Amino acid sequence: MLPPTMKIVKATEQDIETILTLNQLLRVEASEFRGNTYDFVKQEVAEGNYFVVKDRGKIAAAACIAPRDEGVYLETLSVSEAYQNKGIGSELIEHAKKVTHDHGSDKLLVDTYCQYSADEFYTKCGFKKIPTMAKYKGKPYHKFVMKLPTVPDAVHAPNHACAIDLSHYG
Repeated sequence: MLPPTMKIVKATEQDIETILTLNQLLRVEASEFRGNTYDFVKQEVAEGNYFVVKDRGKIAAAACIAPRDEGVYLETLSVSEAYQNKGIGSELIEHAKKVTHDHGSDKLLVDTYCQYSADEFYTKCGFKKIPTMAKYKGKPYHKFVMKLPTVPDAVHAPNHACAIDLSHYG
């Protein structure tokens, strides 16, 4: 649980530069990686897929949680060095689970380059490593998936009417 001074909110256009600075912590050495580019961040912010953790108004962490064809992807997750090892990444994973349900999906996915040794973190958060290793432009990476319990549609769609025939119950 985040301290009372922190909250997770949707990122705004004003947050883009700070998100880009945080995403430089990802240090991805693949020229095709888009997660730390202005265009990618701007597009994902505009689509409502970026979330930031704010501590008294200051951005401490950011995550891009985006619906894709096969489920919801945790595209990027970055935490300011001053806020690392305080459970903020895990809280963003919990938020990603809620976003996944909100999109009507039961599958949360994440890819991580092997060089980052993030396997333990994602496994601790409840992800299962897909037992294949892939390569993107020659860089090996692991795929992780978290299968979430399905939630009845009524929970996802509170604005939709639901009628139940109770006449046979007396």
